Amino acid sequence: MVPEVISPNVPTEPRSVLPGIAVTLGELVQAEEALQRLIEVKLPAKQAYHVAKLVRLIKAETQHYHAQREEAIRDLGDATADGLEVRVPPDKMPEFLKRLNELFSVETRIDWPPLALADLPDITPGDLLRLGSLVKE
Repeated sequence: MVPEVISPNVPTEPRSVLPGIAVTLGELVQAEEALQRLIEVKLPAKQAYHVAKLVRLIKAETQHYHAQREEAIRDLGDATADGLEVRVPPDKMPEFLKRLNELFSVETRIDWPPLALADLPDITPGDLLRLGSLVKE
């Protein structure tokens, strides 16, 4: 029998888990526009990495919303006269909004810490509201 050897350089306790962000899909969709503006601002390297990774994780989550929204438009919509667009007619709008609201209420978790308010560049109050729980004080 070979004795178990633990190297002094290997931690014996589990690594700390990054604090995540519990949000709804709707909150993420509403934050997308503000995040797009934020990702275009020049930031110090560490902050830029934090923002870029958060945006990548959020895009992976909101992809499902956008795909389902497009599917609902195809299912409930009618082609315009020129055939270039599909629009949901007023009589089918309640069903369309019901589907979107169901998607908006889906709870998810982003396994990455929120942005620190102190690390953000100048930002509009509107964008701060859109970012919601993606920002902490």
